[in-house]
Parts: sequence; structure tokens; C-alpha cells
Amino acid sequence: MIRHPLGRVALVACASLLALGAGGKKSALQVPRAFPTIQAAVDAAVPGDVIKVGKGTYAEAVVIATDGLTLIGRRSVVDPAYAGPCFSVNADDVTINGFTLRNGSLGVSATGDGISLIKNIVEASAGVGLSVTGEGAAVISNAVRAAGGDGIRVRGPVGAFGITGENPSQVHTNKVQQSGEDGIDVVDVNSTIRRNLCTSNGFHGIRSELGGVFVAGGPASLVSGNQGHFNAFDGLQIESYFGTGVDVVTNTTRFNGQDGLRVLGFHFTVNGNRSGNNARHGLCHSGQAAVLSSNRCESNGGVGLMSEGFVSGGDGGVAGDVGITLQSNRCQGNGRDGIHAAGGRFAILGNTSSANLGDGIDLDRLAPGQDPGDGGEPTNLEDNSCKDNGHDGIDNSALGTSIRSNQSSNNGGVDLAGAGDGSGTVATFDSNKFGTGGADAVQLLDL
Repeated sequence: MIRHPLGRVALVACASLLALGAGGKKSALQVPRAFPTIQAAVDAAVPGDVIKVGKGTYAEAVVIATDGLTLIGRRSVVDPAYAGPCFSVNADDVTINGFTLRNGSLGVSATGDGISLIKNIVEASAGVGLSVTGEGAAVISNAVRAAGGDGIRVRGPVGAFGITGENPSQVHTNKVQQSGEDGIDVVDVNSTIRRNLCTSNGFHGIRSELGGVFVAGGPASLVSGNQGHFNAFDGLQIESYFGTGVDVVTNTTRFNGQDGLRVLGFHFTVNGNRSGNNARHGLCHSGQAAVLSSNRCESNGGVGLMSEGFVSGGDGGVAGDVGITLQSNRCQGNGRDGIHAAGGRFAILGNTSSANLGDGIDLDRLAPGQDPGDGGEPTNLEDNSCKDNGHDGIDNSALGTSIRSNQSSNNGGVDLAGAGDGSGTVATFDSNKFGTGGADAVQLLDL
């Protein structure tokens, strides 16, 4: 039989034509119809290809090193029996969508920019469920159960002093439960973390370090609408020391082993969160330049809302603004104080604190160098309502405090205590209303 020398070339050309749809559009690579394994399709793919994987269980650990691939699962299970990650990615702009990832050393281990992990289910991963290192990650609508490490871990390319890349990560609408460590752990700049549900994880529900270089007026990171329940440590723990700011809004945390919501650092807006039945504090803040408003902290074992200011060695990106505002928060039925503020310069305005076992509002002394006599501004306590607390309604231990237009009644100790432990003073005291306390209704020194 005589073979034509161009026969193989003709066959390859024919295969290429069959891969094109109408108008020259390239069709997807099909597994198992055209390729017996996912790895075979990946090896044959070029940037921009789509690989569609049919129903079935694929006993393989897939390695992707080609940029710009999209893999779409259709009731497709990848199970490498712990021989490696279900997917290992070392490429940019790769999308993995719609797979069940089972029994991997990791579900996905990806290094590259523009990685998208969407609508995957991760079960029984020995380590991290979904791990991405690079700029612009999108981790959306995945479910991770019983990962040995973090459920979801995202790392931007962090450099010195918190400087990261330009493209923020997006971590949305994921469900993570029973991970050995954090449910979700994100270290990046100007990220959006929203509407995730994290329950019964071994460390925090969500832990995040956010922020790059401080830019006045620049975009803030957003942590919004998340739920963290029954986690061993905090429901949510968010840190930001160098960034433009973080908006922490409308999150819900309940029945966690430590704090419901903990925020650490500078330039926080903490608004509309609900935190209840946590073993320690409902909302715990430590830092400067923050506004904590319209939060509800109820039935926590410790303080409802704890805020501690501090003076950094440098401005830490604070740009001279060290004030902390606590406004329109509601703290009820907590095991210690409703609101406890210490070590900073505060405006405590329009809060409601009732039926707590400690003080309604307890204000400790300012940090060294922040007392009014040292050039700092006094704390303002205005328009607050404190009633039915087990100890004092308002207990002031700061210097030069302005106490105006507050209402305090039926507390177990003093309704309005201006001196607290004997170290506090009151600069202004007017238009307050008080009822009957278990001790004297008012105790003021050094007016």
C-alpha cells in the first residue's frame, strides 16, 4: 500500500476544521467524547480554549500550565485519591467552573493572576479546599466541606509594608463548613468579601488582612453581608493597618467561641452588623480612625461593644485622624458592659445600652499623650440611653469628659458616675436625666 506523503498533514488539517464551528468559531474540547481524560484535553489545549467535561468520576490529579483555559464541569467529579491536588494551576486567567473536587491533597492549588473558581464543591480535602495566590482572584459560589486546612485561602502578591497588586480579589457567596482552620482566609488589597456563610470551622469563620498603601479618598475594601456562626474562634476577624480603609457592614455573627466580630487597625467603617450569643465580646475593635455605628450586640458572654484606641509608633497610615466614633449602637443583655471604650479619643453618641450585667457604658482613661491636659480633645458622651444594667449606667474614668443629654435609670450601681475608679474628671455635665439607681443616682467628682 502506498501512503501519500501529505496524508498525515491532511488528517491534522481535517481535525482542525472539525474543531471550528460556523463562522470559524472554535468549539469546545469535549471530555470524554474526544479526550479520555481531563489531563489529555488540557495538554492539547491552547490559550483561549474551553474544555467541557461530562458526567463521571475522573481519577486524576490535573495539572494546568497553559494561560487562558476555561474548564466547565457537568456533574463531573475529580478524585485523585490524595495523590495530589484535584487541580494544580500555574498559569494566568484560568477558570474552573462546576466540578466536584473530592479526596485531594488540596481541592485547587492555583498560582497566577485572574484565576476564577466558580460553583465548585470541595469535599474531604486533606489541606486547603481552594487556594489561590495572585492578583484579581474571583472565588464565587463554591461549597467547601471538611477541608483539613482553610476552606478558602486567597493571597494577593503582598510585598513590603502591605503593598499589593492593582487588581483586588472577589470572594462572594461561598459556603464553608467544618474546615480544620479558617473558613475563609484572605490577604490582599481593596478586596470584596461578601455574602459568604462560614460555620463550624476550627479557627475563625472569616479572617482577612486587607490594605495596601494608604491613598486618601481611594477605594475601601468591603466586607459585607457575611455570616459566621459556631466557629471555634471569631466569627469574623478583619485587620487593616496600611490601607485606604475597610467597610465592614451588615454581617451577622452568632455562637462563636470567642468574639463575634473583631476589627483591628485603622480607617474602619463598621455599620449595621449583628452579633449575638458569642462566648466573649460581640464586637471588638482595636485601632484608630474608626466609625462604629448602628450595630446590635446582644446576649454575648463578655462586652457587647469593646473599642480600644492606641497610639502607633508612626501614623500607620492614619494621616493624623485618631478619633473613634461609637454612634447609634444597641447593646443589650451582655455578660459584662454594654459598651466599653478605652485608650482612645471617643465620640460616644446616641447609643442604647440596657440589661447588661456590667456598666451600660464604661469609659476608661485616654492613652498617654491623649489626655486633654496634654493637648488632646476630651471624649464626648452625648444622647445615650442606659437602663437596667447590673452596675453603673455610665461610668467615666477618663479626664475632662463632656457628659450631656444622656438618660440613665434603674441601674444596679450609679446611674451617672463621673469619677468611676477615682481617676476620672468631668469637664461638662448638663441636660442629663437620671432615675433611681441602686446606690446614689449621680456621683461626680472634680466638676
